[in-house]
Amino acid sequence: MSNLTFEQLEKLRKFLQTREVSVQSQVRVFLAQRVDGSYVELKSDIRDKGDAALAETLIDFDNSMAEHRVEELRAIDMAKHRMAQGCYGKCIGCGEDISYKRLAVHPTAKRCIRCQSLYERMYEGRRMVSL
Repeated sequence: MSNLTFEQLEKLRKFLQTREVSVQSQVRVFLAQRVDGSYVELKSDIRDKGDAALAETLIDFDNSMAEHRVEELRAIDMAKHRMAQGCYGKCIGCGEDISYKRLAVHPTAKRCIRCQSLYERMYEGRRMVSL
């Protein structure tokens, strides 16, 4: 385990649990909206091409937000797993401790700031969709 105190670790654990419940709730609301047909209604009621484009954009935006929430749930699950394994707070890049200050802002962080910066420079733009 990193140099986190028991109190710091517990605070981070509670935050992750609270955030997980919140994000799960958001995903359930999104899925319920899809099931009740609100997207189908939105798109089928439109007769103007400009309005249809706006509806498509809104649907794409909502899908993107849902995808982001699912990614966040995965990151939370991975952080909880690292806690259970005793390696939470250790950088996966260099093995050094991740500062509590960083974890308090970004509790799912798996890299220290230095390694995260390097990672982002190396892989910048690779996650973008190309047509």
